[in-house]
Amino acid sequence: KPLLHIGPEKGRHLDAALEARAPKKVLELGSYIGYSAVRIARLLPAGAKLYSVEQSTENARLAEEIVAHAGLSHVATVLCGTSESLQTTLRSLSPFDFVFLDHKKSLYLEELKRLEAWGVVGCGTVIAADNIGACNRSGCSKMNCGCAYAMYMRTSGRYDSTFHWGSRDGIEISSPPRSAPIGKTAGLCELEREMSS
Repeated sequence: KPLLHIGPEKGRHLDAALEARAPKKVLELGSYIGYSAVRIARLLPAGAKLYSVEQSTENARLAEEIVAHAGLSHVATVLCGTSESLQTTLRSLSPFDFVFLDHKKSLYLEELKRLEAWGVVGCGTVIAADNIGACNRSGCSKMNCGCAYAMYMRTSGRYDSTFHWGSRDGIEISSPPRSAPIGKTAGLCELEREMSS
């Protein structure tokens, strides 16, 4: 069985997105054994924090050990559970400047909408999603497909989204639009301004 991690090709695009945003607070959903947690934590500016969520108790333990071995325990914290079981914690830490989705891609859209509703993802949040294909088929019903997520990110008007191929699949990097096109749904920044006024 191959080791499941973002790898060097897609990793370069993740690195570039992190360096461009220089986030102070990062959320990773899907630690596995900590490869991407180390990859992210090593690039964060001084004083920044990464919170990496892993559902598997054993994987969370391994991720903690790998983060500690890399000397990054002061930057990265592994939380065992799911976004739903950790809702209170995530909401208390929000909003995040950067979110990395790296678990079951068929759940990405549901996960993102949950994070938006909770205020975990807000104005200025950059979102990276691993294991995305180049498809954007509306109504796709494949169990293991990220089509619905990709379609939402590319067409909702809430994000400017860019897709980058890796060796077998790709990574989608999405950020708030610089300006919402006429007739498109208002971006998260506009929605936040409307709700606060």
